[in-house]
Amino acid sequence: MPAQATGAAGVLPDPGSGVELRGVRRQYGLVVAVKEVNLSVARFGRVAIVGPSGCGKSTILSVVSGLEDADEGSITVLGARSSRERLAKCAWMPQRDLLLPWRTVIGNVCLPLENRGVSKKEARTQVEPLFTRFGLQGFEDKRPIQLSGGMRQRASFLRTLVADKEVMLLDEPFGALDSMTRGDIQMWLLEALHTEPRTVVMVTHDVEEAVLLADEVVVMSPRPGRVIARIPSRLPAFTSRRQAVAMPEFIRIRETVHTALET
Repeated sequence: MPAQATGAAGVLPDPGSGVELRGVRRQYGLVVAVKEVNLSVARFGRVAIVGPSGCGKSTILSVVSGLEDADEGSITVLGARSSRERLAKCAWMPQRDLLLPWRTVIGNVCLPLENRGVSKKEARTQVEPLFTRFGLQGFEDKRPIQLSGGMRQRASFLRTLVADKEVMLLDEPFGALDSMTRGDIQMWLLEALHTEPRTVVMVTHDVEEAVLLADEVVVMSPRPGRVIARIPSRLPAFTSRRQAVAMPEFIRIRETVHTALET
């Protein structure tokens, strides 16, 4: 990683329309998961969604991605409205890395290219240079079981990046990691997104992670989930997670999010 990470205030390409939800409602049988959800994410913006379990955070990712349709309301992703068009613009990184155990690490990362018809040889040629940039050099031909949790998450993120979709949906991507590894990967992800900007919608239960990684934190109510607060989270530049969490501005934002959650 370079000597200085950008934090949430890094310089991004020209913004524009990214992800828009207006009056979104999603119901499963008699259970209303989310209702009247209004949410906007600028192009190349990063939004983190926090809230109690069962409030519909992952449901929002599902309807944004086009894997599900809303029962009411409208969803737009980079101008796309239909579920098929939205799906074509989104890449999803789930809670678990879901690396295929019978494939090598580079074989897993190449999957999105192969699914688009690129030959295995050409896919490997395209992907190999990224292994150095994302700290995976030397692990190309290892099996996932031979990697640490943090390295597996890097491989999973790289596979998501290789899908070449501008919108990235991150569903508790680091929830299974220990605290030290999680902190390292958070800083690594910030630098990766500075190098390869994407429009990001992330779900997390970790308020500090939300404040650190996003430029806006969205707080959801208990089910049926609604947006009850939108809290800007733009921090001065920092060089380490430890430095960031000690900033008065970080502490103020974190406490504002906690207050919204408790309310």
